Amino acid sequence: MNFSLGVFISKLPIDHKKIIVNGRELPLRKIKGSPETFNLKEIQSRLSGVRSGKPSYWPVYDRQLHDPVTDAISVIDNGILVLEGNYLLLDEIGWRELHQHADKLIFINGPESIMRKNVVKRHQRGGLSLEESIIRYNLVDHHNYKLVNTNLKEVNTILQIDENYNIRLVS
Repeated sequence: MNFSLGVFISKLPIDHKKIIVNGRELPLRKIKGSPETFNLKEIQSRLSGVRSGKPSYWPVYDRQLHDPVTDAISVIDNGILVLEGNYLLLDEIGWRELHQHADKLIFINGPESIMRKNVVKRHQRGGLSLEESIIRYNLVDHHNYKLVNTNLKEVNTILQIDENYNIRLVS
């Protein structure tokens, strides 16, 4: 995306990892979106690579496959890189170490009702029925929303989305 200021912005997804239990790979579809499904060492390595100015390859999560596609996009730090994800601002070991790569930490939040509506729609776009999407939200995503909102690192900026999708600067 190019702006009149000549700033190039790349939005980077974060990598999901495969979970192995008793030598068997667990399908991420059952637990995906939980903090333990992210490969923090891999994210750290890729961030270091892109911040060094070298081309870096990043995975993209494919909602049809329900798995990440490795090295799907090439990223070069030519301006502003936006790394987005639910847990990036968690004040917990592993996640906290990722903050050193950021110039600014911005938290965008909203009422759970808005988040729930958007997540349920996203699950439906990924192939789940409305009922399956609501069950998935209640089993996994509700917990994730609460986790993020109760374990948030201090940030530079907080933006709040209201029920009408208006955004206001909180701090």
